[in-house]
Amino acid sequence: MRTSMSKRRLLPLVLAAALAFTVASPSAAMAAPLKSFSGSAAPTISGEHRVGLTLKAKAPASWSPKPTSVTYQWLRNGKPIKGATGAAYKEKWEDGTTVTNVKVTAHRAGYAARTWVSNSKVKTAKIGRFTGELWPAVAGARVVGETLTESVFSTISPEPKLTYQWVRDRVAIRGATKSTYVQVAADIGHAVELEVTASKLGYVTERWSMFAPNTASKPSEVQ
Repeated sequence: MRTSMSKRRLLPLVLAAALAFTVASPSAAMAAPLKSFSGSAAPTISGEHRVGLTLKAKAPASWSPKPTSVTYQWLRNGKPIKGATGAAYKEKWEDGTTVTNVKVTAHRAGYAARTWVSNSKVKTAKIGRFTGELWPAVAGARVVGETLTESVFSTISPEPKLTYQWVRDRVAIRGATKSTYVQVAADIGHAVELEVTASKLGYVTERWSMFAPNTASKPSEVQ
């Protein structure tokens, strides 16, 4: 009998505790509402809109509070560019004649993520032209076995990639694509010149040439 009475006394207490837990748990688990970032200024893009050059995105300082981190997504004509998720973006050939923008999303604990989009309307140029001048020169004796060497003075901007091709009587010499050339018997009595080509992605390729003085001779013919 004592056992039955004890069970009857405990049952209301167990039910009351369970009810209290059920009522209290939802409010205890409920998270505080997320705050919102403020600021209407769009991200800015610096750099020249030209194939081969790099654009950089910057979040305005007016966003409040200051984000603890930001993420990026570059856009081509409003559509995401696959893999372009850094603060900088190097423009590709397919960006030519399109408009490049960037979507920047701000993050901070206790705040809902917010996204702003830059509002550039500038189309990316496919082709540009170098500025400045390039003067190639060739030094060395015109003797079989002797080396001809290029000497280039350049004020070209931006800095291009220079490639070389030695030419005999206006015909390219096979394999002679370095800045130096060792003359061979086939050069005797023939004009040799050096062609220098400046190239860079997004720019018109330009070429200059310079003749080596005189024609090649045999070593024994040199006085």
